[in-house]
Amino acid sequence: MRDPDTMTKEEAEQWMRDCEEDEEGEDDGWREWRVRFEDAEKMATMLCFEGDFTVKLYSEEFVERYTGEDGVFGLRDAYEALMGIEMDRDEL
Repeated sequence: MRDPDTMTKEEAEQWMRDCEEDEEGEDDGWREWRVRFEDAEKMATMLCFEGDFTVKLYSEEFVERYTGEDGVFGLRDAYEALMGIEMDRDEL
């Protein structure tokens, strides 16, 4: 995760361009994101209010199952597996 306070002006501008949604482009919402889960505690802390306890936002077992040897989490595979579990529950 990038820290905006440590980026140069050019990096910040590029980061903002990359964050903008391409209305005309292909829907890439479920591409594989390159996420390193050693940063998950920091991410969880940022999502909680100051003074609140840090909520664990993920299951370590689930993350390990869908994280490759290169440390990249396969978002599409994990999403499909999660949706499959939910769909199975609905079908019961």
